[in-house]
Amino acid sequence: MKKLTLTSLLGVVLAVSAVAASRAPSPFAAGSRVMFYGDSITTHNYFTYQIEFIEALRHPEKPMLTVSRGHAGDTAKGGFARWDWDAAPVPSDRVVMMFGMNDIGRGSWMSATPDAATAAKRAKAVETYAEYTRKLTDKILASGRKLTLVTPSPFDQYTPKEPPENIPFCNDPGLATCAKIVRDLAAEKNLEVLDYHAPLTAFLQESPEFGLLAKDRVHPDGKGGLLMAVIALEQAGELPFGDETAFDAKGAATVTFDYSPKHLPYPRTDEYRAVNAVHPLDGRLSRETVRVANLPAGRYALSGNGTKFAEVTSEELAKGVDLALYDTPSMAMAKAAANAFNSRRSHMQMSRRLVSTRVFLHTAGVDENDRAAVDAAIAKRRVWLEEKMGGGKNPKMYKYNNGQLDFYVANRDKAAAMDAENERLYRQLVERCQPKGWKMKVEKIGEG
Repeated sequence: MKKLTLTSLLGVVLAVSAVAASRAPSPFAAGSRVMFYGDSITTHNYFTYQIEFIEALRHPEKPMLTVSRGHAGDTAKGGFARWDWDAAPVPSDRVVMMFGMNDIGRGSWMSATPDAATAAKRAKAVETYAEYTRKLTDKILASGRKLTLVTPSPFDQYTPKEPPENIPFCNDPGLATCAKIVRDLAAEKNLEVLDYHAPLTAFLQESPEFGLLAKDRVHPDGKGGLLMAVIALEQAGELPFGDETAFDAKGAATVTFDYSPKHLPYPRTDEYRAVNAVHPLDGRLSRETVRVANLPAGRYALSGNGTKFAEVTSEELAKGVDLALYDTPSMAMAKAAANAFNSRRSHMQMSRRLVSTRVFLHTAGVDENDRAAVDAAIAKRRVWLEEKMGGGKNPKMYKYNNGQLDFYVANRDKAAAMDAENERLYRQLVERCQPKGWKMKVEKIGEG
């Protein structure tokens, strides 16, 4: 398996971007509110909240806040329809928008030589995607918000796995066509583009064993979300982040000092290790470089708050040792922050389940404040689901859609409490991303 570095993946992006003449994404501003708008890949929140987590580590004094506005199964057309009631009322400085996976009608991309009816269906799907991507772009820009367009993440047509059945032309030319539409529109309107399609397609082709996407070939998992966040921040020129600290031993063989980092490193989680094995992150995501000059030659033990975490040489210390690679007190704090990140991501994914039934109600013209009308519409919806999917016709989707209705009924009066809990989890994340100082000891333990 060939390792793909950030540089090589970024090279794919730059090659494509040079043709499209679109702008790379700008950095995420400290203290900004960023709305991620899209489909289930967005609402699963793996890449969106990874970006928020990394930004909280980068800017602990004033972190970015993520606003999740994904909707499972959505399209650019659907996103256009729900913008006014689902997204526009929510304050945000910037919108990061990605659609495409559900727009192209994945089932129509089975053959390289489709029949006339299938070819027409493909053409119509692409035409509709282009039309509503443009309309939605114009609507968001008219709201006065900064907009970053995102090329769709890929469908995995490259990895041999069953089930589900592969759709061998879904990603290329299917989603590749959508990606070109996004790049061309961005170039026309001088907008930023975060390009996921090109580098992630290259990654799927080069490293199929990694399992970038879940078994459904569509959704990134935790490690895939981390990779997507890294690619986004690399394109924005924000990596690596971290500290550089220098001390002078003045010839002493043992020195103890107060170490006060300005940032915590990114924690070495299971997802980090999985990505790092095929797409090197060490030293490229976060750094915590400490240099100690004028030590007597020899080997040294490094300790934090009385616990040894590394052995290095005086030469290595003079050049600089990256503490982000070790289990320091800062790393323990970062892992606690990761737990807070996971809690926030999971809660927001759960709370966004309400939107599925809300979309249905808005499409049906039902006033959500009219409880009797809502209950009648839901009852009618259940009858429709029974007719279309019940009796073993489509048990998976029957269970899923009824589950969404059940969730809405059980939690529709808890939306405010869910929002409050999400804010609490954000404050918890911010608190845990604050670095705290610790005692560092450098002690000679041997020669050479």
